[in-house]
Amino acid sequence: SPPPSASPPPSASPPPRPACPSCLTWSKLRRMYSNVDFVGLTVAAAINMGAVRAMLSSISFVYTHYYELSTTVGGVLISVPPLTGLLASLLVARIAAKTSPARLVAAGMVAGVVPPAFLLLSAGLPGCVDCLYARPRWYMTTIPCALISGVGFFALPAMQVLVLQDFRDMSGLAGGLSKLFMTFVSTGASQLSSFYFSDWGADRKGHYTHYHTQRLLYALAAILIALQLWFWLVYVPVKRCERARRGAQPRDELVEEPPGAATSRSDVGSSSEDDSLDAEFGV
Repeated sequence: SPPPSASPPPSASPPPRPACPSCLTWSKLRRMYSNVDFVGLTVAAAINMGAVRAMLSSISFVYTHYYELSTTVGGVLISVPPLTGLLASLLVARIAAKTSPARLVAAGMVAGVVPPAFLLLSAGLPGCVDCLYARPRWYMTTIPCALISGVGFFALPAMQVLVLQDFRDMSGLAGGLSKLFMTFVSTGASQLSSFYFSDWGADRKGHYTHYHTQRLLYALAAILIALQLWFWLVYVPVKRCERARRGAQPRDELVEEPPGAATSRSDVGSSSEDDSLDAEFGV
């Protein structure tokens, strides 16, 4: 008789699937929204970008319709703020190796007082006839717009460094969410500025109201003043309170490390630098 067939071996249970280290989980979201630098500087960068977008979306109308410049000249003047921002970024890249990111941010925010003051000075009082920006003084509009871009791109790279300094294990996720929020907020600020620029929607094709340039200058100044208020009256005091709550403990002992994340020597060595970042803001 044929030998009995061997019974099949018992099926082994499949091994548990490892947790995806890059997946979006509640604990990662909690780490981001509870981080003062991540939230505070993301909002500041978003407001800053909102001013740049609002300026670039409306300035061409001012040059061609109000100052009655040619398309070529208007295009050249429109390129002045981006070129100023490029030069500011190159300057930051040159001095970043010798200066802490927080010092660059603080310097940029102190210099950020100049553009809104220049904008309000150029715009003058509501309804003025011979304001500083009045035709043909197009440079009184170009200069503050260039200052907006230059000061903004001086501080933005350092802001991004501080935003991501506590998220080395998930920098892609944190950076993506930060830039997504910046895109939404800056686009909304640009839309609101454009609505005010068009006299709250009263402009129609072939029928335009007056004082477009003045409204643009007012809108840009308002956005930049909101940035200053957020940074100095919200972010810096909250940062100071957080520092006081943590006490004098080293920063590397306070950062919540995810399971399995090893702290390299470079991360430990940067704790003293991170403490100096807090000191830059007086906390």
